[in-house]
Amino acid sequence: GRSLRLGYQRLCPTGKIITYGAHTLLPRKGGRLNPRAWVDIVKGVLQTPRFNPMEMTSSNKSVTGFNLSFLFDAKDMLDRAMADLLRWLEEGSIRPVPVTHWSLEDVAGAHAALESGQTTGKLVLVPPRVRD
Repeated sequence: GRSLRLGYQRLCPTGKIITYGAHTLLPRKGGRLNPRAWVDIVKGVLQTPRFNPMEMTSSNKSVTGFNLSFLFDAKDMLDRAMADLLRWLEEGSIRPVPVTHWSLEDVAGAHAALESGQTTGKLVLVPPRVRD
């Protein structure tokens, strides 16, 4: 909620925010929803900003959201989107997120990094090479 609110406040006229997922509402440690986790989820939902359509119109700002899991059957749309993304990468209009590689032997370290909330981009576990 906080980053979405700050991002919206910093938008210039005609600016757009595209939001997806809600991983920050899920627990970072342990992966189980204990009573404290439920309290945090409810708190996060209540802190999620609400946007006033009249204010958005007068300031020319927009917020949109999506859930990729609902688009898995929309192959034509996803193909077009992928073609656009690849073209933008080639043109340099967009840059990929940072990728951090962790050896599979250090999966505990990778998991700790994810739980810390300090990671940016993608984290990839690399298995050892198989020898013939």
